Amino acid sequence: MGDEIRRLVRTLLLNGFSITSAQRSSAAEVLEVQRTDDLGAQVRYVLLIATHPQESITVPFLKRAEERVATPIGIGEFAQAPPFTVFSLAEFYRVLGGAIDETVVYEDDLPALLDELGHNRVPPGLTGKADDLLEDIVKQCFQFSTGRRSRRYGKDRLFEPVPDGIVLDEDAVLYDTKAYAAGFSIEADDVKRFAGYVDDFNTRYRNELGSVHSFVLVTGHFTQDASALESRRSELYSRCHTQLTCVSGMALGEIVRLVRAAPGLRRALDWKRLFSALILTPELVDGEIKRVQKDGVK
Repeated sequence: MGDEIRRLVRTLLLNGFSITSAQRSSAAEVLEVQRTDDLGAQVRYVLLIATHPQESITVPFLKRAEERVATPIGIGEFAQAPPFTVFSLAEFYRVLGGAIDETVVYEDDLPALLDELGHNRVPPGLTGKADDLLEDIVKQCFQFSTGRRSRRYGKDRLFEPVPDGIVLDEDAVLYDTKAYAAGFSIEADDVKRFAGYVDDFNTRYRNELGSVHSFVLVTGHFTQDASALESRRSELYSRCHTQLTCVSGMALGEIVRLVRAAPGLRRALDWKRLFSALILTPELVDGEIKRVQKDGVK
């Protein structure tokens, strides 16, 4: 699959779509995608990615969309105006784009705010449910820190068993947040569920995006010691060959503070290595920042 299609797939995933089918030929790519609206209804599209496709391509494409009760959309260059909406790639990306609000990452009390939310407490000045606020702010923290687009993966798929979010670039990272007043303990059933998330993602997207590199958990604090967490990580790896990384809300807030001081370096940081750590700490990120600075990366 070409680089442009990979980019398109990443864009769709980060905008809350799931891809149910992908068909390739020398003349075109056809993607069947869907997204769940706020009331749980499935909105379906069939996308035709092509350059000046012939009727032998567009006619069966329209039939496929009709059979699946899906909206047909063309992406690319079409010599004649077909009976469906067509976007250039640039136009399609603009339609799916939009402003990204990252103002919360500049809050001076971000570590304390994440610590409160991770312990299922809503700090003064915020309104809403602690778990929902935690999901949203963690998404923004990962997006800002890594310099890579992130998505609240589960927000748009409320009735599907998916994790809270996803960070996509060369390697996919899935993450889940836990707002527990007394701290969170990873149990065997949790590991089984996390492995299910990973297996589902890999089944759908391995060919386009590669396998999930790491599953990251964010909470107020973990009640287990490092030895117990390592045991759970081994269980997850044995099930789906994916790393488990644990990070507290306080630590994530401190990590954002470190990156804020050197924002131009964030994409140069070795996040694949950092997301391979069992426990992600500010000290690990600080060491990575200093390594990059020593290498002379601006």
